[in-house]
Amino acid sequence: MANSIQYVNWDGSLWTATLQDVSVEIGIGGIVVAVIDPDFHHVSKDGGGNEHDDKWMHYVADNGQHWACQCHAHNQDDSVSLTFEHFRADNLDDSDHEDHNIRFHTWDGTCRQGTLNRIAMPTQGHGVPVDLSFEVIPCD
Repeated sequence: MANSIQYVNWDGSLWTATLQDVSVEIGIGGIVVAVIDPDFHHVSKDGGGNEHDDKWMHYVADNGQHWACQCHAHNQDDSVSLTFEHFRADNLDDSDHEDHNIRFHTWDGTCRQGTLNRIAMPTQGHGVPVDLSFEVIPCD
């Protein structure tokens, strides 16, 4: 299981983005009212004191284009499915598409596809790590 992405930012800098654990909001009677979207925790490769949390990840896609994404968690009764909502860099107000995959340039210049896998439903007070699986893909 993995939950971090070593990616190239729009300005060419190298970052690791780790998705925070998924948690839930519990309502009256212990019923899950909402699954809370995980934010990204960003750390630059060179350190530099720029470590921060953000709902956005700005990345260079496998085709060299600049994209941004957010991660969303969806209640599926006894489990949680996760999706990336993708936005073109020139239009962060309108989503282009949403799916389980992210295709990006890595630190070493290869391209990878990360796929979000379904995870167990968190319980009150306990988060569940996000699960990403990776494969090397051709860069366009």
